[in-house]
Amino acid sequence: MRQARIWTALLAVALAAGAFAADVTGKWSGKIEIEGNPEIKAKVKAQGGMQGPTITIDLKSDKTYKADQTGMPGGKAMASEGKWSVSGSTVTLTPTKRDGKAVSGEAAKPKVYTLSKDGKTLTMDISGMVRAQVKGNDKAKAAMPADLKLKVVLHKA
Repeated sequence: MRQARIWTALLAVALAAGAFAADVTGKWSGKIEIEGNPEIKAKVKAQGGMQGPTITIDLKSDKTYKADQTGMPGGKAMASEGKWSVSGSTVTLTPTKRDGKAVSGEAAKPKVYTLSKDGKTLTMDISGMVRAQVKGNDKAKAAMPADLKLKVVLHKA
C-alpha cells in the first residue's frame, strides 16, 4: 500500500512538471544582436542598426524544424531543416539538410538555444562561431574585439 502511494506521488510530480514545461512548437523569428563593446554598438546604431539576416524557424510538433535566413551578405538566402529537442530551458536544433542537401562536419553540429523564463524568446551566442569563420582574415578579426558578443535572438510569433 505504501509503495502504491509513493508511485502515485511520483507520477503526480512528473505530470505536474510536464504541465509546466513551455511549448516551444511554432514559428520563431528574429535577428542577430550585438552586446558588449560600446564603441562598436554605437557605430552600428549610427549606421541604422544591425543589418544582418532575418532568421525564421518553424519548430514542428513532430520534432522536426525548418529554418530560413534572408538578408545575408550578397543577398543569398539559406534554408535548413533537421530535428529539434528541448530539455529544461535548452532547445537544441540538429541540422540534417542545408539548401536541400545533406550536411556534414561543422554544418551538422547542433545549434543550442536558451529559452527565456517566460517561454517567448530563444537566444544563441554565436560569437565563437563567427570568430572561427574570420580566423584567417586580419581585417575581419580586427572588427571582432574580444568584448564583442553576437547572439541570435528569436521571438515566438
